[in-house]
Amino acid sequence: MWAEASPAAVSSLGCEAYALLHLAAIRGGVPGTEQQVHAGFPQPLRTAMFSGAPIVDREVKQIADIEAEDRWGELLRTNARVRGWRAALAVPMLQDGLCPS
Repeated sequence: MWAEASPAAVSSLGCEAYALLHLAAIRGGVPGTEQQVHAGFPQPLRTAMFSGAPIVDREVKQIADIEAEDRWGELLRTNARVRGWRAALAVPMLQDGLCPS
């Protein structure tokens, strides 16, 4: 069964020496909410964060429904509500197994 999709929110992230994750660009989502996402970066690169887990674990991460997902916590759920999304896909962009510089 297909759910009605909201406008896509796309972000580009870069990492620096596996220590910090920086938000390079963001597009889509509810207009005017980009600043809330930008305010959360840079952030430590770690598996507890949805944006960092794909890089650290070197695998795709998916959220089918953020409202039914407990792993990522209330902060991500709140950001999802503000930005207007419920499902997300995060893919590690690696070069030879490392963050490209």
